[in-house]
Amino acid sequence: MGRVKIGPMKAYRIMQELRGSNNVGGTVVDYKNQSRKVNCFIEKDDAQMGKLVSLFWVDEAANANYREFGDVVSFDATFQTNKYRMVFVPFIGIGNHRKSVTFVVGLLNSETTKSSLWLLKTFLKTFGKQPTVLTDEDATMKIAIERIFPDSHHRLCMWHITQKLPYKGCLA
Repeated sequence: MGRVKIGPMKAYRIMQELRGSNNVGGTVVDYKNQSRKVNCFIEKDDAQMGKLVSLFWVDEAANANYREFGDVVSFDATFQTNKYRMVFVPFIGIGNHRKSVTFVVGLLNSETTKSSLWLLKTFLKTFGKQPTVLTDEDATMKIAIERIFPDSHHRLCMWHITQKLPYKGCLA
């Protein structure tokens, strides 16, 4: 109900009407606490006018994977591939069995230098170490990597380069 801007008190009353007063699934205090828990994870730059503008998601398994396999990280922003028209940025590495391992997932409202800076600052704050980075030729991400990961090696993804060769007249 929070998605449609219904507060915890109203949500509790609606659930009472729908399910009956003894089958609500918690007390009014539980509803308020849950609302507070969600708001604790939303920082001032993450939402504007009640609209989510950025999200950084990592769980404990992903955190452990980064500690183990996070020397080299690849990430590629894809734009407008979801119904919310947000930029999806998965941070991926390779595990011991040569399988992809996801470390972090980010959602951004735009592909700007500001949003890329926020994403990499949050990444560094979370993990505390700078990886070697593989990306496409995104200019905003290049600037963000140079500022936030100054000690990192930034490499361009060969797949992206070879995909662009026919358009640049390099392949017949």
